[in-house]
Amino acid sequence: MARVFRLSVEELAYILAESGHPETAQSLLQESFSTELAAEDVMQRLLAAGHSLMARELLLFDSNLKPTLSEDARWLARVLLDVPFSIRYTFAVPEGQKNLTYHFIDGKIVEHRVEFGVVHALSEYADSQIVIDSGISFFQIEQEPPFNAAEGELAQTLLSQAQTGADLAQIRQALAQSALPASTQEMLAQDFANARYRGSALRIEYRAGEAVSDFGFLLLRGPERLWLLKPVQRPEGAVVIVMPGSIATFQREVAALMA
Repeated sequence: MARVFRLSVEELAYILAESGHPETAQSLLQESFSTELAAEDVMQRLLAAGHSLMARELLLFDSNLKPTLSEDARWLARVLLDVPFSIRYTFAVPEGQKNLTYHFIDGKIVEHRVEFGVVHALSEYADSQIVIDSGISFFQIEQEPPFNAAEGELAQTLLSQAQTGADLAQIRQALAQSALPASTQEMLAQDFANARYRGSALRIEYRAGEAVSDFGFLLLRGPERLWLLKPVQRPEGAVVIVMPGSIATFQREVAALMA
């Protein structure tokens, strides 16, 4: 049976601390609240979380009456601390940033949603298609109308200039230095200047305890169009492949990230 859990940030922090990672637990708590927590407040929150985990049988007692994590709780810790890689979706809107992460472990996929910043929902799946289907919904790609634009390349430096351009004129000036067709330059400039959201889909790998992302792509949602922007390294330097956004293109690129 697939495992499904909803835990408070304090419960998750308790599990991480009991798994030998108190610093990670502390960081998780501090990052989840707008004000810095005092040490005493942290201890009180973790104590209450321990009681809650006992009630849910995620924290048990051994033969010496010492609290010990259940098998499911240890599995949750592995999902957060010991997976080979994850796929993470992110996009920023004026109201804040939204995230959706899929962890790959033991031939299964674990969906990790953070709700209201303090509730962590983790659901286990057997089929990796969930990663693609949920990504399409997360970025609302099914609502995107098709448009005609050929794929092209843009120097990474020019993309950075376009992303930080103060107005449409500056963005046009940056893109005019590229080899993109004039029609693509204009559509892209309009969408950078009037972005509804900017997002990313990244493959996160864990090496020596550090999260590293070498692969992924960006998403730019304008008033009428969606673009996928994929950084790659060429012999002559870093470039970005500019692709019109569509369900088919998104499916192809996410499948490549999972390979």
